[in-house]
Amino acid sequence: MLRKLGIFFLAIGLAKIAWYLIWKDRKYTEQ
Repeated sequence: MLRKLGIFFLAIGLAKIAWYLIWKDRKYTEQ
């Protein structure tokens, strides 16, 4: 159970980083 929870939070962390990078890149291309 703990291992599944760890993987779950790791996936969320990676998704947040990916979303932030995409959003930042999009913001710069709009300017």
